[in-house]
Amino acid sequence: MNENTPPLTDAQLRDFARDGCLIVRGAVNAATLEMLRGDFAARVDDLLRRAHAIGKVSAPDGDDFSSAASHLICSAPDTYQHLDISLPLDGNLGARVPAWQKLFGDDWRDEAGVFAAESVFRLLTHPRLAAMAEQLLGEEDLVASPVQHIRIKPPQRRLPPDAASDATYARANWHQDEAVVHESARGADILTVWVAVTESTVENGCLRCVPGSHLSADDARRPDFGLKTHCPGRAFVGDIHIPDASIPQSARRNLEVKPGDAILLHRRTVHGAGANESDGIRWSFDLRYQPAGTPTGRECFPALRLRSNAGARGYRRQWLEARDAIMRGAVEAVFNTRWQKYRDAPLCA
Repeated sequence: MNENTPPLTDAQLRDFARDGCLIVRGAVNAATLEMLRGDFAARVDDLLRRAHAIGKVSAPDGDDFSSAASHLICSAPDTYQHLDISLPLDGNLGARVPAWQKLFGDDWRDEAGVFAAESVFRLLTHPRLAAMAEQLLGEEDLVASPVQHIRIKPPQRRLPPDAASDATYARANWHQDEAVVHESARGADILTVWVAVTESTVENGCLRCVPGSHLSADDARRPDFGLKTHCPGRAFVGDIHIPDASIPQSARRNLEVKPGDAILLHRRTVHGAGANESDGIRWSFDLRYQPAGTPTGRECFPALRLRSNAGARGYRRQWLEARDAIMRGAVEAVFNTRWQKYRDAPLCA
């Protein structure tokens, strides 16, 4: 493929328009994946060392990344916030500082709350991902939305009960991405790009979608503008979901992929992910792209302009500055509350 060849073929564009979900094989090159693996292996080792020093975890029983990451996440789920590529969905980050100080000591200001590594910057600005987003969104001036996460999912059976429903590292319930951000972003043209770092199978909880579910009209005359009814999170903000019983089995499509493959999702496509029933981790990144200047639905977090000169250091600085602004009250961190009205609805019982 030369630099003037569009990254998606006409057939792929038609499939995406029809289904709202599309697998793109080999979207991310091996060098980028290796850089990610190196950065996150070092991060997990550092967190394990620190957590062991303060008695949060026992000594790990394996030295491979899958074993180390599973041990950390299952033994101390709260450390996951320091692996994620977004800040916690918490308007009171200041309350977390004592725990951050205990874990990181004097390093907490540089290390706590988000892992904005150079490899993550390289992934967000990856030329193939950017080109696909530009093609589908019809814009060249794009931002990487701050609605982004890393998904390192250990075996579901090893997760403690109070962590077994957190979609960041456990099963992800059915939802539409436009429905899980603040309603200020209603109608914003946001593309989800899901990137596999490990093989993703039915056994280890691959992504799944409902093809064609994005085609409901964005109509102000319809309840919730045509989005499906979501139930509010009972334990935390990120638990907003469409009840499983409302998704027919016949409508579900499993999206099994290999490392480096990407899955493109329309903002209104119903999707989720199963539980990891394997013995190893399932690892992916959940990214978003949208035209610069459009609402992200998480304005308290920074959006990375792809055609800027921010660089990896600037990207990391943006996240640390956003964290500190929320902590001192200079920025109000407000997350989606639109589904609270359904808390007592029979559908959500």
